[in-house]
Amino acid sequence: MHVEKNVCENIIQTICGEKDNKEVRWDMELQNIHPHLWLTQNPQNSTQWMMPHGNYVSNERELSTFQNQFASLKVPFDYFASLAKHFSSGRRFNMKAHDWHVVMQQLLPLC
Repeated sequence: MHVEKNVCENIIQTICGEKDNKEVRWDMELQNIHPHLWLTQNPQNSTQWMMPHGNYVSNERELSTFQNQFASLKVPFDYFASLAKHFSSGRRFNMKAHDWHVVMQQLLPLC
């Protein structure tokens, strides 16, 4: 169950764009994979790097829709913690392992 919690946390972080950073893009270039996602230099400022948008990262509209879906779910009492509390306040990674199990097995496929 704890492995499932870690996997689900990483999936949510990837969807939200929290795992997508310059170090990941440098690693992609070093491994010679996904060249369309490599960092490129900004033409106006040679000291800045541009990071292309990955297909796996949600934009603001998609992310707010995703969070609203989770926050508006109605489930039986004591089934799991209040997702509205966790997803609306930005504390989405402060849930117990059983709550992550429910999110992974039942809610992610639904959303």
